[in-house]
Amino acid sequence: MKEIKGLTLEDIRKAGGKPTSGLMDLDGRKLYVETYGDIHHPAIAFLHGGPATSCVEQQEMSELLSQRYFVVSFDQYGVFRSGDIKEDERFGMKEHIDMMEQLREALEIKKWVLLGHSYGGMLVCYYTYLYPDSVESSIYENPGWDFPKNVKSIAQYYLDRYYSCHEDETEGKKAAESILAKDYTGRERECISDILKAQSYVKDLKTTMYMYSIEPEQYFCWFEKCYKELDADEAEVDKKGMFHLEKLVEAGDMLYDHRPELDKNQPPALLINGRHDPVCREDDRQYFKEHAPNGKVVVLENSAHHPRIEQKEEYLQAVFDFLEENGIK
Repeated sequence: MKEIKGLTLEDIRKAGGKPTSGLMDLDGRKLYVETYGDIHHPAIAFLHGGPATSCVEQQEMSELLSQRYFVVSFDQYGVFRSGDIKEDERFGMKEHIDMMEQLREALEIKKWVLLGHSYGGMLVCYYTYLYPDSVESSIYENPGWDFPKNVKSIAQYYLDRYYSCHEDETEGKKAAESILAKDYTGRERECISDILKAQSYVKDLKTTMYMYSIEPEQYFCWFEKCYKELDADEAEVDKKGMFHLEKLVEAGDMLYDHRPELDKNQPPALLINGRHDPVCREDDRQYFKEHAPNGKVVVLENSAHHPRIEQKEEYLQAVFDFLEENGIK
């Protein structure tokens, strides 16, 4: 892969609001960071999901949000363009959140808005709990707050959307049904390997990507363009991402139920939920309504797991309205 230049706070300031990108040094660990918009505007930290996708999937929305805000987007540590996690290095959610706090301080941001998609929504919840004084507000886009619960929801989604039409594919159907029958209490790590196995049997990419009103090509074209520009080996990128996931599972804090933290998280909070999303379902919306002290819910009817792509205008307006309602403008 082509070498990526470094990035400093001074570089961002000199850019005068134009997009910047590069590797920022955080105590010897390299984090690939992109910024959009005027650094003097209120800041949004945009967290991708996965684990182990990339901020590539957020570029279009980052540019749109930068009309009014300073957007900081990045590949999570150990993912794609960011630095490699060492074999003997402990790395879990807590370590990643500590890095995010280092990034906030390096950018001299007093407080920022956290916006997280899927697993990024879990990071938002945990970060807000650990560093409440650093958070202006929290925005959750189809968050995965509880992995074992989410895995069961996804298995049911496969059964309803795919195997209801492909009953002859018995091995995959059996794998999904076994997830629903299993109690993961005390053995939460198994849910990751179980859902990866169940997913491997589903032959429809639109289903495994949890898409409703868009096609996979509309998502993957950005990655293909980025891989080509960097001369990146997709297999190596995937291998690096899997190691990132293995480290998170090894640390274990990714497998906790993070929903109870909502009760303790006091900043204004917004939940953006695609009506057809298999990860964040109606019971999660209800939990959020009952437990987020300053919470608001927006449901986008023509979306599944990627509403920032599937209904980008409605998504953007929901974020703008929420932040302006809370005086963040």
